[in-house]
Amino acid sequence: MAYATAAYGDTVPILAGILAARHWHAIPRAIAVTVIVVPEQHRPVTLATGGRVVFTQRDTIKIDAVPVTVGLGVMRVTGIEQTLVDLITRPDLGGLPAEARAAAASLIAQANTDRLASVVNALPTTTATKVRAWLAEQGNAGVRSQP
Repeated sequence: MAYATAAYGDTVPILAGILAARHWHAIPRAIAVTVIVVPEQHRPVTLATGGRVVFTQRDTIKIDAVPVTVGLGVMRVTGIEQTLVDLITRPDLGGLPAEARAAAASLIAQANTDRLASVVNALPTTTATKVRAWLAEQGNAGVRSQP
């Protein structure tokens, strides 16, 4: 996040995907990849410590993110529901698809149904259908489209 904050400012980058799932305790171990949402395309960065930062381009204003205080200050992290949707729709982002799927399954229990419905209903129709189908396969069919 320090790298992304230096490049884009402290209110722009959002911790997402697999590391957001780690933040929400859906992954029980440390991982060496970080996914950060930024407003423009950026190449992945390999850190001297062996970790890797993967950037994904999205409109950071439209993402469900919450401020979180950490040792170096405040950063934004996708909310539980947004993290769940991101892991369902892009499990390969970050290069750990099996961990992403397991984390998504773990996050279902933490997700607020109304907030999840709001995030899903804001998605394009095809993507929302994919998320609803995955949730139904997991035994959670409670997210319906809005009329």
